[in-house]
Amino acid sequence: MIVFLAKITNKINVDNILSKKKFTHEGIYLFEKEIKKSDLIFFVFSGDKAKIDWEQGLVGFGEITKAPYDKGYNTSNSRYFRIDIQPTFVLSRPLEPKFTKLHPKYQNELYDVPYVGANHFPNQAISRARGDGAKALFCLMRDIDPISVSDLDYDFLDKTAKVDTNTESVKEKFRIFLSKKNKKSTVSSYINALDNLPEYLNNKGIDCPSIWSFSVDLGILQNVADIVKGESGKELGGLLCDYKPKSDWNNGWFYSGVNNYVKFISEFAKNKNESFDSTSLPKPFLLLAGISGTGKTRFVLDQARRSNGWSETDSQKPNNYELVAVRPDWHEPSDLLGYVSRIDGIKYVPTKFLFFLIAAWQEVFDCGGSLVLIGENTRPFWLCLDEMNLAPVEQYFADYLSILESRKWNGSGYSSLPLVAEHIELAMKSLGGSKEDPVWKAFLENDGIPIPPNFIVAGTVNMDETTHGFSRKVIDRALTFDFQEFFPNDYDAFFEGQKEPNLYSFPVRSEAKKSDLPEVDADGKNSKSVEFLKKINTVLKNTPFELAYRALNELLLSVVCFSPENNEELQAVWDDFLMQKVLPRIEGDSQKLKFIQEEKTNFPESEGLKAAEKIYGKGSILHQLFALLEKDLLKDIWDGADKRPDLLRDTEEKIECRSRKKLFWMMKRLKSNHFTDFWV
Repeated sequence: MIVFLAKITNKINVDNILSKKKFTHEGIYLFEKEIKKSDLIFFVFSGDKAKIDWEQGLVGFGEITKAPYDKGYNTSNSRYFRIDIQPTFVLSRPLEPKFTKLHPKYQNELYDVPYVGANHFPNQAISRARGDGAKALFCLMRDIDPISVSDLDYDFLDKTAKVDTNTESVKEKFRIFLSKKNKKSTVSSYINALDNLPEYLNNKGIDCPSIWSFSVDLGILQNVADIVKGESGKELGGLLCDYKPKSDWNNGWFYSGVNNYVKFISEFAKNKNESFDSTSLPKPFLLLAGISGTGKTRFVLDQARRSNGWSETDSQKPNNYELVAVRPDWHEPSDLLGYVSRIDGIKYVPTKFLFFLIAAWQEVFDCGGSLVLIGENTRPFWLCLDEMNLAPVEQYFADYLSILESRKWNGSGYSSLPLVAEHIELAMKSLGGSKEDPVWKAFLENDGIPIPPNFIVAGTVNMDETTHGFSRKVIDRALTFDFQEFFPNDYDAFFEGQKEPNLYSFPVRSEAKKSDLPEVDADGKNSKSVEFLKKINTVLKNTPFELAYRALNELLLSVVCFSPENNEELQAVWDDFLMQKVLPRIEGDSQKLKFIQEEKTNFPESEGLKAAEKIYGKGSILHQLFALLEKDLLKDIWDGADKRPDLLRDTEEKIECRSRKKLFWMMKRLKSNHFTDFWV
């Protein structure tokens, strides 16, 4: 599929397009033989911002009513000719270039499209787009005004109702594959050639499969490569000799493109059964806390890359990653999920968060799943809420926090209450869905859009005078990672590379059963982890920090996820749980944190803390927790710098007990400031 694009830079034609009047486009010297009557052409308003009074950007499309004529009308350039155009569809205002270049849904398809994509800045009066780029232009128009576009009598519109996300996933990986050994312009030429090859060969009566698929038959693909190889370089009588532009086949773009693609698919087929060694997270909501510059945002991006099998040298943005920058003026869920606008009619205004939420569900359906069944090879979709606590999390994130607890797993079965339960049809139109689309059909039947099972939210957190603190409601529903403690920056290893975090994936359980627990956690009829938390609660009893069933379930889920094989590893899981779920809850002044011992209870004392009372003080909940962990619960990993395994990074080196170090810091702060909390 090929469409043309016209760059409109004069006031008369801008007015003609906006009023849908036929006009003449001139100053053209490209595609004289290719442009035909009835060809479709898109309009892009442009010009010097300082001199024009119209907005710039993609504004609509029309039909060429008169093919090239009046060649040589301009005496200063005899190559120039004119064409006549009748506008058929025009938006109320143009789509800004920054919107199309960074479009949350079609950014990759539009990448090489002239005037509107991130990779094209031509100065010519006319250009063209092919394949998925051409389809994405129509999808863009349809998403904004689905009724008007669907009313147009074009046979191909049904075919362009949706750009295949799997197609773009394959194409994106192939682009990365090529980029390792080729220039960007060469990569674009290969991909453009492969975009158009199947349609061209099929029109010639030669069976050619859809190229962009991991399931494409290698034998058929090799046969296509042989056909193209046999025809390349022939000036007369060859299969490709009438293809325009001639350079696509004469310079070997077709043959080299197919040949590289055969290698790419062969490599994928060879490795497709290799599973990445990933650990399921106990919860799909993470708080990444720490000082600025420690790598919190990069951690999320790297997790998404690695779940695709990419390395850190792959520079393309993976389609299972999205970054949403939190604004300080966010105060309600509509800031994150979108809202209904009644300006210029009733419509739903979506957000990047919602676009990405739908993309995660699309992945589930593409892998053979549904709203209640998760297919194999479903990738995690990582959303990074950057500077999450610039706004009050309890306010703008309230809907997600509530619905998060409704998730239920039963084997490969899954369910969740709707996160977006109102105005679904309006949202569908704004997001480019249709009632025939299996994903949207499921949403409509479900009366809402649930949280996808593969959707992981990671919020980066800094604690300073510009940010908000977290209530226990938020902390209870999240896994907190003190980044300096879990993934420390080692200056001495700067040139050698830091120790890699393990690869993580989405949760596959919502509750732990006794049969799921590893042998090392068995303690007669009960669980060692249950006894651990019961003892922790004896210290926290009758305080705001006491732990309930949710905490116990998440501790047991952590034990299941990390599968400890000995007491040392089990205590390491408990140590990390204290850092993620217990200590972040504890904050306050000396009075609030004072430990009041109940009668008839015996609690251990720490001789080390007694000796260092001038530094660390005494008599608080923190002091009693320290003594209990030192004498009983974590005694096997408590003292020394190399006592416990690091379960979260790819290393055999042992590390210091994390909760011991944090408790020292919190007690010292309480002694000197008469106030303490978990956050740096």
